[in-house]
Amino acid sequence: MKLELIDTPEALAALAPEWSAFVRAHPDSTPFQLPEWLLTWWKHFGSGRLHTLVLRDGSQLCGVFPCFLHTWQAHNQLTLIGTGITDYLDPVLAVGAEREFIDLLQVHLNNWPEWKVCDWPNLVLGSHLLALKAAE
Repeated sequence: MKLELIDTPEALAALAPEWSAFVRAHPDSTPFQLPEWLLTWWKHFGSGRLHTLVLRDGSQLCGVFPCFLHTWQAHNQLTLIGTGITDYLDPVLAVGAEREFIDLLQVHLNNWPEWKVCDWPNLVLGSHLLALKAAE
């Protein structure tokens, strides 16, 4: 599996049909995790630079982690798209791909010097993101 970075609104919009079908097929997804909701949020409230990570196994979509990087209180902050008015912000991940995603995300964050703080509110109880370790 590998992570792909999407950093433009056009590329994120192009992913929307595949992303939407993936989220709708996931048994635990909510409307707040659909691209229809998140792209609308980005259009009206987004700032900074998109930094959405897509997990793929070959060409198969296995997860989408929609984020953006912006400056907040003098720190470069990685924030989930939808923050502030969205009830559930957890990434949708294929069943069985959760551990691989967390491992790849940990490596990505450890090797990406631009961010300083993560703001990930409204995660579901038991979110896989809680398994991430603080940067050393």
